[in-house]
Amino acid sequence: MAAADYAREVLARPLAAGAGLLLALWPLRESAVGWGSLTLLCALGTAAYYGTALLVLAPPEREVLRRIWGTVTTRETA
Repeated sequence: MAAADYAREVLARPLAAGAGLLLALWPLRESAVGWGSLTLLCALGTAAYYGTALLVLAPPEREVLRRIWGTVTTRETA
């Protein structure tokens, strides 16, 4: 696989998700003045990253993730 193909097919989507996270949360970094606000900002960042990651996933990958999540959440414990 050529470097340009790799960048376009593999790296473009995660980089887009990371750039979206950076643009959304960078202005909020100064509001983290204590442990509570830092924890809240980290939770917000995690939710934003996973949300944008789901948006940029290809439909077949999104379906696999949904099936895995459904299996994990409906599994019974012994």
